[in-house]
This record gives sequence, C-alpha cells and structure tokens, in this order.
Amino acid sequence: MRRAFWIMLLGGLLSQGEAMAQLVDVHVDLSADSLAAGYVVAEGDWSVTEGELRQSDSAAHPAKLFFPTPVLTDFEFSAAFKISKSARSVRSADFLFRARDTANYVYFHCNSQQGMVAFARATDSAYWTVPKRHLEAGVTAGVWHQARITGEGGVFVFYLDDEEVARASHSNLAVGSLGLGACSAHVTFKDIRIRGTRAAEAPPFRIGSSRHILVAEGSGDGLPDWSPSLRHGNDGALLLTHSAAPTADAATTKQSSDSGLNWQKSDTVPPALVEAGTEAEVSGPEGRLTIDSELRVRHDLAGEGAVSVSSEPLWPGTNPVLMRCSSGDVILFVECEGRGLHALRSSDFGKTWQGPTIVCGDGYGRADALELADGSVLIAHGRTKSASLVVSRLDVRGPQLVPVNVGMALPPDISGIPLTRNGATIVAPAIARVNPRNTEGSIVSLRDGRLLLAYTRFYGGGGDHALADISGMTSNDGGHTWSRPFLIQRNDAGCNVMSASLLRLDSGEILLGYLRKETSSSDCRFHVRLSTDEGETWGGETCATPEPVEYYVVNNDRVIQLRSGRLVVPAADHADWHRRKQGWAVCYLSDDRGKTWRRGRGHIELPGCGCQEPGVVELKDGRVYMIIRNSMGSVYKAYSEDGGDTWSEGVTTGLVAPVAPASIKRIPTTGDLLLIWNHAEKRRVPLASALSSDEGETWHHIRDIEPTGASFAYTSIIFRDQTAVLSYWTSIGGLSMTVRCLPIDWFYGK
Repeated sequence: MRRAFWIMLLGGLLSQGEAMAQLVDVHVDLSADSLAAGYVVAEGDWSVTEGELRQSDSAAHPAKLFFPTPVLTDFEFSAAFKISKSARSVRSADFLFRARDTANYVYFHCNSQQGMVAFARATDSAYWTVPKRHLEAGVTAGVWHQARITGEGGVFVFYLDDEEVARASHSNLAVGSLGLGACSAHVTFKDIRIRGTRAAEAPPFRIGSSRHILVAEGSGDGLPDWSPSLRHGNDGALLLTHSAAPTADAATTKQSSDSGLNWQKSDTVPPALVEAGTEAEVSGPEGRLTIDSELRVRHDLAGEGAVSVSSEPLWPGTNPVLMRCSSGDVILFVECEGRGLHALRSSDFGKTWQGPTIVCGDGYGRADALELADGSVLIAHGRTKSASLVVSRLDVRGPQLVPVNVGMALPPDISGIPLTRNGATIVAPAIARVNPRNTEGSIVSLRDGRLLLAYTRFYGGGGDHALADISGMTSNDGGHTWSRPFLIQRNDAGCNVMSASLLRLDSGEILLGYLRKETSSSDCRFHVRLSTDEGETWGGETCATPEPVEYYVVNNDRVIQLRSGRLVVPAADHADWHRRKQGWAVCYLSDDRGKTWRRGRGHIELPGCGCQEPGVVELKDGRVYMIIRNSMGSVYKAYSEDGGDTWSEGVTTGLVAPVAPASIKRIPTTGDLLLIWNHAEKRRVPLASALSSDEGETWHHIRDIEPTGASFAYTSIIFRDQTAVLSYWTSIGGLSMTVRCLPIDWFYGK
C-alpha cells in the first residue's frame, strides 16, 4: 500500500509532459502505521503512528531520515514538529536538505534547550560544522511549532511559526533530497509537505549500507544469548555461527560472500560456541595476554617467566573478547551495562590502552570479531532494542577506531590524523559520532624530556554530560608532534570523568586531577591521583572537594602549589544553580600533598551568573590572585592574603571578555604574569594573550593568538625553556584538541 502510494503519485507527476514532469508536490501520507517503502533511515528509531512521524531514540548522536522523493533543485519543505521535554543537553529537531548522501548534508537545527535555530553542515567527519547561530528564535519543548524552509539558487530561508528566523547559503550542496532529524530528543512531525523542481540530472544518492546489518532476529522472549562465532571459510566466505543457547545442537551457521553485507544459511558444520562470561586471551611472540571476567589485565611474558596482573579493572564491563590484528594491535571488545558494546585498542600488547569507541550503543552479550581483507574488523553481537544478532564494522587503520558501514569500501582518508592550522596542531581531531569532542587539556614535563598531555575524550556525544574519559598523548619534540592517544583515567562515573589538571609537586610526584561527574546536576566533584613513576601508573583516588556533596566545576589545568607546599583547587560551587542560576567561587586546600582536603572559609559572589570557572596564581608577595568567569562583560579578579582561605570582593580587571574562562600562569624566565582569554564582548574569538608586570594590576602587550575562526577556549599553559606550550579546544569540525608552541618573546611583540 505504501509503495503503491509513492509510485502512483510520483509516476503521475512525471508522466504529464516535459514541463509538468519537472514538478514535485507531495503531502506525505502518514495514515498507515508504518514507514513508506524507500525511506532512508540512517540513524534513529523512526515510526509512523496515529498520523504522525515519530523519532523515539534520545541518544546523543543525530537521528536522520530521508524521504523517497526525486532529487530536487528549488524547493519548499514544511512540517509541524514537537520536541518532547527531557533532561538531555540538546533536544533538537532538524530539517535536512540538499543531501547527496546520508553523511553529507546541510540542515536547520531547532534547539529547544537554547531556544535557537542554527544553520550547519554535516560531513563524514563532523556532524556540527561551521554553524551560523540564530539565537532567541523561540523554539520550545512540549509545544507544536510550524516550520517552513525554502531553497532557491543556493539561498535557504527558515520560517518558524510563519516568521523568518534564519537565512543562509550553501551553493556546494545545491541539489539533493530532503529529510528530517533529531538530536538527543524524542521528536514528532506531522503535516509534512514537499514541493519543488525535479533536478534535470540527478546526482546519485548514496544510501550506503547500515552501521549494523541484521543476521538473525530473536523470538521475542527476552534477550537471546547468541554466542556468535565468526571465522573465515575455505572458499573465502565469512562464516557466522550463532545460537540462542551456547550449545552446538542449537547452533546455526550463516555465510556471507560480500564482507558481511548479506547472509545466507550454510550447511557448514558449526563449531563449539564460546559461552559468555569467560575470560579472553591472545598469544604472540611477547607471551600471553589475558583479560579476566572482571576486566583485569594479566601478562605472561615469554622467556622471562614474569607474570603481572593489574590492580584494578581496565574498564567497567563484562564479556571481554580479544583479537589481534595483522598490524600487531590488540583490540578488546567489552559489554558495558546500559552503555552498549565498546572497543579498546592496545599497540603495546596490553601495557597501555586507547580509550573506548562505542561499536553499538545498545550492543549486548559476548561478541566475536575477525579481520577482513581490507584491514577493517567485523564484529558480531546482539542488540537490545530488537533482540537481534547483527554485524558491525570498525576501521582500525588510523589513530582512532572508527565505526564504518558494513559492506562499503573504506574511505581513502584516515580519520583522526593530526592537522595543522595557522601554526597550531590539532592533535586530537573531533570525529562525528565516534569522538565528537576532545577538550580541557593539561600538560606536564616528564623527567626524560617528553611532554605528557592529558585531555577529556568524549565518546558518547559532545555535551558536557556525555560519556568521556581522560586520555593522554606524549611528545618527544617539545609539543610539535604527538603519540597515538592512550587511556589515563577510565570512565567509571555515572556520566563521565573530565577536565584534567596535571601538576609536578615539590615532592617530585605528578598530580592528576579531574572531575568525576556522577549526575548532571547534583554530584560533580574533583578527584586527584598521584604518580611516582612519571605517569606510568597512578595511585588511589582522593576526593579533593569532599564536603558538602555538590555540583562543582573545576576547569582544566587549575591546580597550583604554593611556596608553602599548600595545594589549591579553585572551584565554582553550583549547589544553588537550579534556583538562582548563580555560582560562587571557593577554594579547596590541602597541606599534606593531597592526602586530605578541606574547604576554604570564604567564597566570592558576583551578580548575573555569578562566579564561574575560577583560576589562581601565587603572587610574589605571597598573596593568591584569582581570575573569574562571569556575565558582567570582563575578566574579574579577587585576592587572598591567607593562601586561598578567605577572599576579597571580586572587581574587574578591565579586560573585556564574554562568558568564557581565562587562564593565568607566571612566565619563569621574565617573572611576568601571562593571561590567555577571549578578547571580545560575546564570542570566544579571538583567543588573545596579555602580560602583567605589576602582579595583575594592569595588563599590556595584548596579542591575538587565534584572531579569526569559530571559537577557542579552555587553555592550558606550560613553559619549556624559551617556549610556551598551549593546549586549547578549537571548534572547527567539532571541538578538537589543539596544541600551539609560541616563543616567549612572541608575547612581548618580538
């Protein structure tokens, strides 16, 4: 019935003479409770119910659906939409158009959290690219809005409730198809109408294959234990044996001759299946590597008789599976309850691990994997939403593990390769869906001359509350080139661990600090660990903001040690944020090198949004100088005469600033203070520097580090000989970790 509707409608339109054959006018029929034939569902959970098109997957990745209309040139696209109220960070409805395929398109993004409409582009490597923001558009969750989009000659106009709110142009994608989307939200659409001119020469719409290919469906009686077994057949085909129970008698074997895209039943005798919950093991010239059922790593080194076992789990999860690639890399697949199937990689036989990539957000059970001829990896696993067995695929060539569509040729470019921009190196580029944000870094010098960078690597979305761990890189050349990332602090929190601080203590130990975010609103606290072996291992975790249990924000690269030995952690206390929308600045102090901590006796308050993301530095006379983010149009400052315990009132520095953080350090070779911040009224660009020769009273030599671009923020600063090494995030193609090396003389205009 649905296929007949589209064929009759489009066939009738395209058979009425040359002039009429170019016109398309479709009022999308939502009367049947099923999707029409030809719909392209690239992401999300879409259905037609009671005359409405509903997207009910609230995951952080963008959901998207394209209609089976001809490829159009000029068009008008209208629909009513309602975004359900939820606690997620984005909550948007998206209108997609001029799409040549499911990964490259432009769209209007209706964000109910910020009430805005934005125009952006999605590409293979980034969902959110160079947006044009249109704030205060009145997008509200829980109510119906009417949207209408027109496109003519590469100029696109968006009308919300009959008022024009956004206008943009993008001539590079001037021909294509139309669709709808959502991000972090349940969204309902109705009254969908598409009118336009059929393209004379339609470019190919590359639908591609899916991220997850169905192999077998469950019976509907709970979640089957598929116990998959993947292997290569003698004739070059792939063989996949599976069962709802781990017994050979109940097993079925299917085969694929196209790298996992299509599967047919095979008469091959199935092997014995591996039961879920067992340990995983691989062997090689190095010896034997084992991951036990509690995710602890064990090494049995060949020829040495040495055995080492990790003291804590590598990652929170169950059902570990190990495989070794022809490159020598070891990949671990593990099920994380409520978070899906994750993959981790080690390039040194299990000594260090690269933090996880989400293979499937609702993957469950024991997986199995093998390497394909092109070097990618095919994984068989269960899915909870459909109680089905599917295969997924990873591109393992580059510095990041990247999920790719099953059955398609690998893209020629390798995702995640460092990029150079205006003299800076993007060392951890954002990758859409896989690793959409790399931010909040800190750098410390190691005794062997290397630099260690710790940063927040988001792998479950790009919002502040999305899944994230603390990953690291090392540099052997003073910050110009960096190693492949590796895991420093696993994410075993309710939301994430984020905002790293590294500090060399006077004892010689290295302190690692980070926020442990258990909830998105009430429990976010700062924790520290110490290393006595130059970051190879880390000691036990101590909460540096122990009481009261509240929501604190401690920026990256914020911990300092005073000449007295006291450690100072500047924090923004957001305990009353939901009522007053204000924070206040406090400090937590330790006088025993981080073993115990107490809250300072005083705090600082300001009007507007209050005190946010404070940073501190010790002055020559022993006072502590604090800089404060706020909504009053400038960087504010305050002083403490008792080592961060009590504080003066906050006053302006006179430096114009948006609601964005600043960073401050003392230059060892000159003794001056260096401040880095956004020298603008509203935007986070330019990223600028200023110097103070009078202990923060006045500032001079203001220079633009990043004069133009999208936005730049959350800087860390370290000095190495006559060079300042900076890290900060760059919002180009997502939020990417960037490192810039500048001679100290540069800040003085030389």
